[in-house]
Amino acid sequence: MIAAAISALGNYADIFDERAPMEAAEEYYSDPNHHDIYRFGFQAKKDGKLFVDKTAVQNQEELIEQLQSELASIKIDVKSLREQLNEISTWTGFDDVNDELIPKELDVALQVYSSAIRAYNPETGEMDNNQPIKKWLKHKASEFFEDNQGDATYERVATVANWKKEAGRPRKN
Repeated sequence: MIAAAISALGNYADIFDERAPMEAAEEYYSDPNHHDIYRFGFQAKKDGKLFVDKTAVQNQEELIEQLQSELASIKIDVKSLREQLNEISTWTGFDDVNDELIPKELDVALQVYSSAIRAYNPETGEMDNNQPIKKWLKHKASEFFEDNQGDATYERVATVANWKKEAGRPRKN
């Protein structure tokens, strides 16, 4: 790369040598392929003197810095959105309803659902431990009951809490 830049500068210097015929400069500028110096970040003033504004590497470094800054900002936005989702999705129970009117399975299903949406990764379509959603929900349901309720109860709670009713894991592209 350095040798090519030096060669391009040499060709440019040959054209603007006072001893070179004017036709050589006209030919140089008439063929766009001869403007090699511009690929290396050199610019020519009207008087033919060269200067370097920014090199291609400097432009790329600035672009990388800009993209890194945007990525950091997006990560902050994602974190903030997840925190907001957790706040919104936290189940506080039936605050203004008489406890006698609240079916235990419904209360557990809502608690399981609240836990599940925090453990679900929408990017992969999987739960935090890579289990299928239905299996995860059934296991989680068993944690909310004080004693063993049997598989049918856990199945009912998992069915209510499951937002993805189709069978199996999501297909990956």
